[in-house]
Amino acid sequence: MDSWPNEKIASVALQYIRKHCMNEAEWQYTRLGSLHQELSCLAEFGAEELPVVSCFVHPACWYVLTSRRTFGINSTPFEVSPLDVERWDWGDFKHRGRSELEEVCIVLKDGNTITAIYEAGPASMAPIYYDRFWHFKYPVLDKLVVQPRKTDRR
Repeated sequence: MDSWPNEKIASVALQYIRKHCMNEAEWQYTRLGSLHQELSCLAEFGAEELPVVSCFVHPACWYVLTSRRTFGINSTPFEVSPLDVERWDWGDFKHRGRSELEEVCIVLKDGNTITAIYEAGPASMAPIYYDRFWHFKYPVLDKLVVQPRKTDRR
């Protein structure tokens, strides 16, 4: 039996992220609570692991942020536990409200870095608040109330 609280993490993270997002129907590459159709054969999940945010640009440029880890490909594959991340450097995530691609630098606690491409503009709030969830909400997860998880049905 898996003791990692995947369902609670996904539920609380999605609730937290959705409070800060807007114009979700207009996002081109990013999905909240589900995978892009293109990722269904590329992304492999562990037992009970749930998607929180996914972004698919093309087969060599995508990521999935889950209830357990961050993984994807930005020319080369990457995978890391959110608990091993020191900080995310988002660059110009606003892009004056336009949906464009931007690079994030994920700085790990061991000093290594990972880069990934994300959708800037309104969709950038999804991965940004995923990051914030792990810093602010995860440490008090046992005190938070779980609401039923909603998934994107696009």
